[in-house]
Amino acid sequence: MGGPTMPHNTLDGLREEHRELHGLLTILERQLLSTHDGGSPDFEVMAELLDYLGDEPERHHHPLEARLLERLGERAPHLANAAAALNRERGRVVTAGRKLQRMVSEVLDGLMVPRQRLTRLGLRYVHGYQALIAREETAVFPALEQHLRTRDWLELVTACHWHCGLTEVNPERSEYAVLRRRIVHEAGGLWPVGVDAAQRCPVCDGH
Repeated sequence: MGGPTMPHNTLDGLREEHRELHGLLTILERQLLSTHDGGSPDFEVMAELLDYLGDEPERHHHPLEARLLERLGERAPHLANAAAALNRERGRVVTAGRKLQRMVSEVLDGLMVPRQRLTRLGLRYVHGYQALIAREETAVFPALEQHLRTRDWLELVTACHWHCGLTEVNPERSEYAVLRRRIVHEAGGLWPVGVDAAQRCPVCDGH
């Protein structure tokens, strides 16, 4: 019996990256919701999280998904509109993340930013990103397995240099080392005891 096929390996890798992204989004959500308990978000932590979320997935994860969706539309024309709509939705999530980044940067620069507006935008970004991930895993991934051919996977995965994805992020890069130290140092406020290991972030586990 042979080992896992390329589609399974690729989709398993994307799912693992989704778990990592979900963990980061969970931290961001907790920071945003801290105002409801009379606290204040750590805007430096938020800025570093948003830098990571805005940078790393755009290197390989999202480009690979975009190519897979485009090829899905070619192989299954009846799914082309849905695939294109999902790509547009991803674009909206990215745009919202960049807008939130700018707002957090303005707070750190000492500018007056309405906190309720920032919280609303932040939660919309987090929930939109989480919903996007859920749709990809429940609707898109099964369709990719069904309709894409072996040569499609070979071509697209190779073109995106899959081996450089989020799962092999280098935590020694200075910006990620800072984020990792912050999360570890402030773990009591960010990672409650008993949190599911599947929600841990990629820079918190000593890779």
